[in-house]
Amino acid sequence: MSDTFDKFTGDINIVVHQTAVPGKADELVSLLKAVQASCHSDAEPGCLYYEVLRFDDQICVVERYKDGAAIHTHMNTPAFKYLSSKRSEVVIEGSRVLKFFETT
Repeated sequence: MSDTFDKFTGDINIVVHQTAVPGKADELVSLLKAVQASCHSDAEPGCLYYEVLRFDDQICVVERYKDGAAIHTHMNTPAFKYLSSKRSEVVIEGSRVLKFFETT
């Protein structure tokens, strides 16, 4: 587990855990589903997996990319940029934990 993926040479896995602002979990999931649709489109050929998981206000996203370039492509999509612009409205500040794992 790492806080960065800079030295990874294989597939890069990301696990994000966050807590939605009370009453905003559905909106957060909707934003993440838009990102998921982008990941599963031709716009992101390097995205190998993207799944949104939920329990009440706890939201987890599990992602897999073929390399760092694919993550940078992902972060520059309109869906991801929109999610980023809305994050402070739907995610409790300080609750978001993002970790990187390399496929073995």
